[in-house]
Amino acid sequence: MASVDVDERLGDIVITSEHRERELCRMVPGVKWDNTARVWRVPLSWASCLALRGVFRDGLVVGPGLEAWARNERTTRVDPALALRTARDCESWAEALPELYPFQRAGAAFLATAGSALMADEMGLGKTVQAISAVRALGAWPVLIVCPNSVKRTWANEIARWAPDVSVTLVGGSAAARRSAIAEFRTHTGPAALVINWEALRLHTRVGGFGSIRLSEEEQVPKELNEIAWGAVIADEAHRAKEPQAKQTRALWGVAQGAKHRFALTGTPIANAPDDLWSVMHFVAPHEWPAKTRWLDRYGLLSYNPFGGMDVVGIKAETREELFGFLDPRFIRRTKEAVLPELPPKTYAKR
Repeated sequence: MASVDVDERLGDIVITSEHRERELCRMVPGVKWDNTARVWRVPLSWASCLALRGVFRDGLVVGPGLEAWARNERTTRVDPALALRTARDCESWAEALPELYPFQRAGAAFLATAGSALMADEMGLGKTVQAISAVRALGAWPVLIVCPNSVKRTWANEIARWAPDVSVTLVGGSAAARRSAIAEFRTHTGPAALVINWEALRLHTRVGGFGSIRLSEEEQVPKELNEIAWGAVIADEAHRAKEPQAKQTRALWGVAQGAKHRFALTGTPIANAPDDLWSVMHFVAPHEWPAKTRWLDRYGLLSYNPFGGMDVVGIKAETREELFGFLDPRFIRRTKEAVLPELPPKTYAKR
């Protein structure tokens, strides 16, 4: 029998269990042994709650602090977000955003309700305007937008159209020009957005750690972007952050530390295998996706490849519902056929 409750001092979940249950405790993603207090600790998150219940089942005693937190999390974020995932419109947003399509209002409301989320709508459905609308509703300024170099101007134009009161700064050019633009951005006092391309991001922020990768002294030092208290960070074409070892990915993790809201936008959240999702969701909700190895052990279906290595070939059937239990409140995807049935079928022409 294991008991769990919230440690108000450290803000995590404390697991008190018998020695014979240590292997069960190790099955919870993100769990660590506190040798001083002689207890197990796991990040306070909805994902941890589901994993603990899935591991211990009826042999789990939930303390009053964790029970109250979980009840509040479910009523204020999880259930409302799940309802918006399949909603065709959000009537409460209709007056404020009458110019958006109904499904776009529902998508923007989903992002705002989730707080941090992955939007994987099909290309052409307006992920940009939905993200801008969500940030405006949350008042999450300043906002950092990381995007491909070719669409920086597009982001500036969309913000000017949908949020004309927001000042936009594009970061580009030489290293000196980029630093000057960031320094000037820091002088803004009202709603403001900074747009930077993926390649330049890692040059102006410290990078996060991953696994056994040792960070150099230079990589650990805070840089220009780390000195700004971001209200939100938006990663456009977020599939570029699917490789956790890449500096580009870890730079995104590093710059988002401390940001209250994080939004990932991509039409292809999984390019090759289900574990592509981990890196992106670690950016979106690092407390819910804390350790890749433990996450794969619990949710990944592994198989040997012809070279003797292990490949992730799917999701374990026995923990599938548990995984989607904390992924769905932070993930939304719609197709054109589903939200715009009035569109004519595609016409193909050979030239």
